[in-house]
Amino acid sequence: MVINLYNLIDMRKAEISIDLTLYNDAMQLCLYDREWYAIAKEQKENLFETIKIVTGDLSEIATNKYLLNKDIAELMKYKCTNQLDEQSLGFFFDTESDASVKYLTSVIKTKTEFNAAVVKNLLQEYCDNTRDIFHATISPFPETPLDTTKSMKKFKVVINEDKYFILELSGQTLICRQHLENISQLNEYFETRATSKRICRGYFSKNDLPEEIVIEAQQKLNYLKECILPINFARKTESDYKIVYKEYQVCHCQDKDFTIDGKRLKISYIDRFKK
Repeated sequence: MVINLYNLIDMRKAEISIDLTLYNDAMQLCLYDREWYAIAKEQKENLFETIKIVTGDLSEIATNKYLLNKDIAELMKYKCTNQLDEQSLGFFFDTESDASVKYLTSVIKTKTEFNAAVVKNLLQEYCDNTRDIFHATISPFPETPLDTTKSMKKFKVVINEDKYFILELSGQTLICRQHLENISQLNEYFETRATSKRICRGYFSKNDLPEEIVIEAQQKLNYLKECILPINFARKTESDYKIVYKEYQVCHCQDKDFTIDGKRLKISYIDRFKK
């Protein structure tokens, strides 16, 4: 007999849903809270999300430089694309406008929604692979109002009115810090997953990346074991290019693998796919 989390049995497949209702209501109120916004606009994670489309692989450096002196000219030194995001640039040029408040709130909500989807798919994988099957609803779990000033990484997993646990996205894995019955199996699964060298094979189309990026990646892999592509996903269906990457960095969705942290995908192989 399969011993599953909280001893819920006789269910052949887990059913996991996401409920963002209360979170979205709370974020709507934040639009009118200037004290909340003053904190949110200084969060490093939020700044990273607003500039990554402009600064690409240099986003970490650009974020740190901007936090030091709040000089938009310093930020633009790290621009590596001609396709500027008008909304994000508008945020830096007119930070206190209503449009900037609305934009930053949207950035935080979008990343939280992404994190929730990652948690859902990782839990689904865990249930499928261990047969520790349960039905649950996951929702963001802010412990204080300040937790909402950046994207949520803690989620409440509710199995029924009496049974729930808290999961946290930490880097490229999931952690439950509570001492609950049978929870060690879940933590062990994700600890093993985070250090596994298991590889995945995926694809991307010529519309996802320009050819010069592909050529550059192929050249790097002539003398490096891995290199980074400026995308955070791989397609599961056959397409123009085939790539190989380690599983620990992604969660499996229906038609794509997405990086767990939303950052760029690290690959060890890339070539044109020959049908």
